[in-house]
Amino acid sequence: MAALRIGVAWSTHFPGGGWLNKIRYRRLRYSYRAPSFVAEGMTAGGNVLSFLRFDEGLTLADLDGTTTALASAVDFFYVSSHGTCSSSQYKLILHSGEWPVSGADLGNLGPAVATFDTCDLVDLTDANWQAPWQTAGLSLRLLLGFASPATVAENSTLRGREFTAKILAGDPIGPAWLQAVHQNGYPNTDQAIALGFGDDQADADWALHDMTLADLRKPRQLDTPVIEVAVCH
Repeated sequence: MAALRIGVAWSTHFPGGGWLNKIRYRRLRYSYRAPSFVAEGMTAGGNVLSFLRFDEGLTLADLDGTTTALASAVDFFYVSSHGTCSSSQYKLILHSGEWPVSGADLGNLGPAVATFDTCDLVDLTDANWQAPWQTAGLSLRLLLGFASPATVAENSTLRGREFTAKILAGDPIGPAWLQAVHQNGYPNTDQAIALGFGDDQADADWALHDMTLADLRKPRQLDTPVIEVAVCH
């Protein structure tokens, strides 16, 4: 298998926006841990760390395409920070600023797999939760995260290490994420979610349940994806 391009990022503190923002977005002491486990494991597995950004070095311009679209320059993207979802719109909270993420931001040049290790990637009670992701580029096959709060603690962030070990061993990526969160999460708090993107339901199911690292460079063919979802408490 050819080496994959890996991108990891995190934010641990959030000084912008005054005192209210500091209350809303508390410091995440351990948010570096899961992405660091991913970077360590994936590079040891022969893949290439194309970028590493964190705290004030991780900016909106790096992610939304204003300068260099870092999230689009890799095959496999993993970021840990705060996240919110309101009216179907997910936002990744950065050290300074917010990234309102949608499918249009992902899957053009890459990544095939994007993991948002944050709270509330989607709100499954929202009837329109799929809408922002239906503009995803052809490269995107898996979107991983939480449909709930995400515990960022010394023990729960071991999900990054377990997830990486599983997929390097050849396990399907979607189930590996769900299992890693379940085995390291807090009961009734961390609800892992995986979204598979395909040209039809069978293709989306394959991406969700069966796709491995060896399959990351198998893009979709149709512009508007079918999206299949799996969750695990």
